[in-house]
Amino acid sequence: MWVIAIAEFKNCSLADEIVDQIIKLAFGDFDLDLIPEDAKKTLSLTDTAKVIPALISLLNHTQDEDTRCIVAESLGKIDVGNEEAITALISLLDHTQSALFTTQSALFTNWRVADILGKIAVGNEQAIAALISLLNDTQYEDTRREVAKSLGKIAVGNEGANTALISRLQDSQNEYTCCIVAESLGKIDVGNKQVIRALISLLNDTQYEYTRCIVAESLGKIALGNEE
Repeated sequence: MWVIAIAEFKNCSLADEIVDQIIKLAFGDFDLDLIPEDAKKTLSLTDTAKVIPALISLLNHTQDEDTRCIVAESLGKIDVGNEEAITALISLLDHTQSALFTTQSALFTNWRVADILGKIAVGNEQAIAALISLLNDTQYEDTRREVAKSLGKIAVGNEGANTALISRLQDSQNEYTCCIVAESLGKIDVGNKQVIRALISLLNDTQYEYTRCIVAESLGKIALGNEE
């Protein structure tokens, strides 16, 4: 428990070194008899002003996709809304979008980061723009679905998000993706006529009962009083 005291004694001369040791333990640099998960939990109880820059540094320097993913998840849990963490995650999202990163682990990191941004970046314009860019560019349905879910959580009233989601709704051949997009559209812009028309079009065209159900629920949320 003495490690957690850093949160109370932020100017301790050994604080930075202690945080560095915890991070090394948490992410596997040392072969010591300590449960890594315990070290990760300890990070959330330690002074975030010291922990977040250390995690960002690790995120920027590691070449291991598993480590990137775990560090990203840690950043998402430690301090919701932290601008430094959000900026670092956006940078990682850009990094994993590169054509050079096509491994399965990199793709997993990609959509996990999208999911994390949907939890910590409500209303953040940079995060929303990064997710819209990913939604427009990615060819992977898992990523599209994760991005659509996140936009539904953080992009309320955002016209760019509406436009991108409608575009995916109209061009996607994947019924599950259409369901997720339709659900998100039902969360981010009540009364938007363009969104309502896109959902009505899907309702009329789809042959899948589950999709019809999701679209009906979304229209019930955003189309109050709409004659169409």
